[in-house]
Parts: sequence; C-alpha cells; structure tokens
Amino acid sequence: MAMAGSNRPELRLAYRIFVTVNILLAVYNMICFQMPRTDVKPCVLVVANHSLQEAVDFGAKVSPLPMPPPQSQPVKTAPVNVIDKPQFQNRQPLQSDVATTSAPDAARLGRISRGGAFGNGANSTPKKESALSAKFIVQEDFIPSDLSVPFNDSVTLTTQATHEFLQHVPVLCSRWQGPISVAVFAPGTDYAVALDKIAFLRHCDDPCVSANVTWHMVYDRDHAPPAAAVVNSSSSADFLQSWNGSCASDVMEREYAPFRKAHKMTYPINVLRNVARRRARTRYILASDIELYPSANVIPRFMNLVAERWRRNATEARAPQVFVLPIFEVQAKQRPPLTKRVLVDMLRNKSAIFFHKWVCDQCQKFPKREEWVEYVPAEDDVL
Repeated sequence: MAMAGSNRPELRLAYRIFVTVNILLAVYNMICFQMPRTDVKPCVLVVANHSLQEAVDFGAKVSPLPMPPPQSQPVKTAPVNVIDKPQFQNRQPLQSDVATTSAPDAARLGRISRGGAFGNGANSTPKKESALSAKFIVQEDFIPSDLSVPFNDSVTLTTQATHEFLQHVPVLCSRWQGPISVAVFAPGTDYAVALDKIAFLRHCDDPCVSANVTWHMVYDRDHAPPAAAVVNSSSSADFLQSWNGSCASDVMEREYAPFRKAHKMTYPINVLRNVARRRARTRYILASDIELYPSANVIPRFMNLVAERWRRNATEARAPQVFVLPIFEVQAKQRPPLTKRVLVDMLRNKSAIFFHKWVCDQCQKFPKREEWVEYVPAEDDVL
C-alpha cells in the first residue's frame, strides 16, 4: 500500500501534463483556423477531361479550341454553385471546378480507359461496353443522352450518386441546360432500383433528362446484382422501351431496403467521379456533387468568359486551366437562387452562407472573395 501511495503524485503530474498539452493543441488549432493568412488559396479538386482524348487510340485528332465569336459583354467573375440543404451524401468539403483538357496521351489513356474507344471521330458516341477492374464492373454510357453537342461548344456537368439521390437530377438538368454525365453506384439489389428510377426519370420527368443526361452504372464485383436483373449495355435501349412502370407511381419516393448500407459498403466516390468525368464529351467539364445546384445559364456565360480570355491572350488561353467556383449553403426552406443578385441578397440577410462555413471557413476563402461577393453585375448574363 505504501508503494502505491507514493506513486500517486507522479500519476497526477502526468495527468496534468497530458491535459495541458491537449489544451495547448486545441488553442493552436483554433488560432490556425482564425488567423488571417496572406497565402490562402481555395480548396480545389483539379481534374482533366481525357474522355474525348480516347480518339487517339484510332488516330483521330481533336482540333484546338477555336476562339468563339466576340460577345457584347465580357465575363468578369466565376460561376456560382448553390445547394438547397446542408446534408451531403459524401460528407466532405468538395469544391466544384471547371477544367480544360490538354493534349492526349495514348499510353496513359490505355491504362485508364477500358470501356472502348470512340467510333469515327471526336464527336461520335462512345461504344457501350463494361469496363472491368479488379473490384468494380462499370457499364459506361449505359444509357446515353438523346442529344449530343460539338466537343468545343459546351460544358459537361459530371456527378455521381446512389439511387437515393437521383431525384436531384431533373433539378440539375433544368438549371444546367446542357450535357450531364452521371455515374450511379448500384451494387446488389440497388441495381434494379436504380434502373427503375432512371427509366422513370427518362419517361416521366423533365424532357431535359432524356435529352441531356448520360448514365453510367457501377457495382462491386463481390456484390454484383442478381444475374436476372443485370441489363447488358447493348440492351439498354430495349430495357427502356419495355419499361412497364407508371408515371403515377411513387418510384422516386418509395422506401427501399438499402443494399449498400446493409452490407456496410464504402461509397467509391473517386471511382464514380472518374467514370463520369472520363466519359464526358466536351472539352470543358464541371466536376460537382449531385446536391450542388448551379446558377442559371452557366454554360453560355462560361463560354463568353473563355472567348474573352482568347481575345486578351490566346497563348495563355491555350494552357490548361481550372476555374474555381464558390459554393454556398441555403436554408432548407429557401429556394436556391438562380442568379447572383438573389444570392447576394440571401448572403446579406443570412439565409445563405458559404459552404461548410461552420466546418472550415478558411477552406472557402478564395482570392478576392469579399470583392466577388460585393460585385453585383448589372445584367444577369454576367457571371
């Protein structure tokens, strides 16, 4: 007993040192987040669109981006993405971005692309094949969009989801009004549910979905759907034609047994992002999350911005570029704004805030952020 008693002061001292060190670490972390820094840069996910560069495999060449025709109004700022609620599927501070492509690298493309090359040129529809890997099976271009656009004339929004989040696609499409590439993770019984929802969206929802959205299916090899449920990529058109669902059904709101969650499967977000990105068929892409809603008319305004850069400095405009987009959260009861003017009003009345403001506001402090917020364009055709 005497020996144990003699050690108590030492234990108390060790405990106090431990607590003190942790308090100091906490204070240090708070200071790091609160102190203004002159070298702050935005949190950006840099991507490059290599999808159309697969044309290199059969000798086709993608011509350099031509300078678009002059526009009456130069674009002065970056586009805005907004979200209608703070709950995110991916639970991480992802920034969206618009990226450009560089010259294709045939060797690299041979390593990253297993879904087949394009047909007869850069603007043709990709072959619909399953990309096989050690862990995942990917049905690329499983259901292609009805419309296609020239490689240099638009921006593709690339995103990913499980079937629980597909109700966001019509909203994205109505705001985006251009090509969208969606990779859907659908292991096990989630596969049939996802197909049913995709068919519903194409047949029963906004015609924008069938016109502009290309769907890719991804599932885990070890948790494959039942063989009878799998639709071959070559038969996807027949599946759509034979879909016998009702547009009056509750397919989008119905509760389903979540296969992925029941089996505690990790969401392969980077696999899905890459699938959606590499199958984009335009020079410019916007890599985003499915719950991020873009402001109206981003595509024509962004193309105006590109045209202005070409007019100012063609050499600089040819270099690979990433354009940073600020992201915002709005209260769930509020409608996401369509224009920057409305967004600025919401920021002023506190019904909108920067994305993850209470998690890592420092991550959203891109250069000249306050100037950007204060600038309200005279017309809505300026970003």
